[in-house]
Amino acid sequence: MEEIHRLLRRQIERSGVNLKATEDGRALLDTLDKTYKHFEDERKILEESAKRMLERISSSNENLLTIISTLDGFNYHVSHDLKTSMIHTVSLSKMIQKYQEAENPEKVKEILNKLVNNSENGLNLVEKFLRISQFNTQLVEQDLTTINIPDLINSIAKELDFKSPYEINFAQTEFTELNAKEVGIQSLFHNLLTNAIKYRESKRTLKIDIRLVQNGRDKLIYFKDNGIGIDLESNRDKMFKPFVRIENGLNKEGTGVGLFLVKKIVGEHNGTIKVNSVLDEGTEFIITF
Repeated sequence: MEEIHRLLRRQIERSGVNLKATEDGRALLDTLDKTYKHFEDERKILEESAKRMLERISSSNENLLTIISTLDGFNYHVSHDLKTSMIHTVSLSKMIQKYQEAENPEKVKEILNKLVNNSENGLNLVEKFLRISQFNTQLVEQDLTTINIPDLINSIAKELDFKSPYEINFAQTEFTELNAKEVGIQSLFHNLLTNAIKYRESKRTLKIDIRLVQNGRDKLIYFKDNGIGIDLESNRDKMFKPFVRIENGLNKEGTGVGLFLVKKIVGEHNGTIKVNSVLDEGTEFIITF
């Protein structure tokens, strides 16, 4: 009775009935065993289906929380930055009025230039937020396509037109192609390259080492620079949050959007991203697809 279903075997052992003693008993035992095994298979299928459903629900909840967090940050920064821009515009307009009444054309001209610059900055701010909204829509709607990673990175580097010496080294290429959403992967590497340029160490040539590693079904992308590095102890929790700026020693302000978009793109492809960094030595992003 060791080949029959474990639950059926227990029930037979408890009853003391020897179904193998007769031909009819063996036929009944075979039928019962098939029924038990069929129910066992169905149970496993249902459990696996329920597990996948819970994973999808969990993923959807995480995406929803991310969207809510993004909207909160978006609304706050749009209102805050636009309000600041409008306050400057009103102040400059009043100053123009004041110096015009005082018949001081040189001062009026100076303030007009400031007013134009402030208005252009306000327009750029609005365009930035609109681009983020449009990108989200494009990312979700775009289909998967085959992307050659080295070709894409070299193409983006040429478009960025580095002004300082740099080196991009593909140290390891166990794969070169990735099936992904082109607009997302292009934005991902554009942001990583832009950060590497922006936060490079001015006393040394910028070096970017890229490794493309195949680990079973997973594709791992290691993107490492030799820049100023990140203090992960104080910045790890806010690195990928929208509109949150990372503290750095260069006194350079970012938009607080680049790394947020990087993580969003990785998440859209059901991937993961990790960061290793040492101050004054550089930063490494490990992306798994």
